[in-house]
Amino acid sequence: MAKFWDYLYFLPEPTYWVFTINHLYLLAFVVGLILMLTFLLPRKNEKAMRVTFLALGITLATLEILRIVWAYGYYTAHNEPTDAAFWWWTISFQICAISAWSTVFTMMASFFLKKDHPVLQFMYPILLGMALVGVALGFVYPDMIEEMKPFFHFRNLQTVVTLALLIFSPIYLIRTRRYVVKMSDLWKVAFGWFSAICISMSASLISGQCFGFSLNCNLMEAIGLFIPFPFHLILLGLIMMAISFSLFKLLTLGRNRKGSQTAEAKGKLFHQKKQTQSTVFL
Repeated sequence: MAKFWDYLYFLPEPTYWVFTINHLYLLAFVVGLILMLTFLLPRKNEKAMRVTFLALGITLATLEILRIVWAYGYYTAHNEPTDAAFWWWTISFQICAISAWSTVFTMMASFFLKKDHPVLQFMYPILLGMALVGVALGFVYPDMIEEMKPFFHFRNLQTVVTLALLIFSPIYLIRTRRYVVKMSDLWKVAFGWFSAICISMSASLISGQCFGFSLNCNLMEAIGLFIPFPFHLILLGLIMMAISFSLFKLLTLGRNRKGSQTAEAKGKLFHQKKQTQSTVFL
């Protein structure tokens, strides 16, 4: 714990997280955290849910601000200038950071606005595609973990907890019925991905940096798919939309099935009451 905030602390040798036993430990930690939050946080009391939305937004914002503060201290400790690369990569212009700040805005707004507000109903499906599907794919190939720092170093722990909360936020919105999934909202997922990529690409060009992850896809190359730029971006977008489509379809089918079962149960109860009334009358 003494090395938690240490900027200059490095492991004697790297710890590999991709496709190793450490990868399984990482997934177990993330899934366990999400399941714990899913079962512990309120989902029936409206006031408690709104407070939880606000708490999630504040927590994510705090984690992101601490990440920026830590990175600034790291640059300072190494006597490196906080130039254009710093504000683009560290503050809010990589795709994961855009997803994080979008989630912060949406969760905080959920505290103040009604659930049928058009802004929220526009943002909810975007979070379902970007924060849930996109971040979940990131854990398939977790190269965001710094190999030369221990897992419980602030840098790695902040990354993992933030990404886990990004996955959990849309799950919580659905479980509390704040957002009811509709297939007609799928185009908003594509709009969210396209907008995030455009913002990140523009910021990288303004700062004079290469657009992160644009030249190759480590996950594709790890499984033997060496697709040249820019076609790998098109394929990656199609994969993300296919997963989002499957997720939306699964959730809508589950809701429709549950709704039909509820309607059937109400119908049986109604007929039973009518039969009882008829028997008493006779």
